[in-house]
Amino acid sequence: MNARDQILVKQTAWARLQGIDLIGSRNEQGAKVYTGTLEENLFVVKLSESTVRSFSQGDGNELGNGEYPGKMQALHSSSALGVGTQLSERLLNQFLQMTIATNTSTRLS
Repeated sequence: MNARDQILVKQTAWARLQGIDLIGSRNEQGAKVYTGTLEENLFVVKLSESTVRSFSQGDGNELGNGEYPGKMQALHSSSALGVGTQLSERLLNQFLQMTIATNTSTRLS
């Protein structure tokens, strides 16, 4: 088994453990490695309006066309990984800043 297939096996197992039903790239056709919704494939469920607008304006069909799933719904999507990682990191940084600010104000009072 090559590296790509090994990764897909692990990603498919992850989806199964999360209770996510997988579909093919053409819904019932194609390898079943796409989530039914984009949100199921993201670490952070809600994309900002500016992020959605950016992907919508591109020509990569990342968000889908209403008939077929978008490329970001693929378990192996580098765009979904990048967006999820970036947004998760941003949320973590906001949390850490809030925690530091709270601890600082608590110590000062």
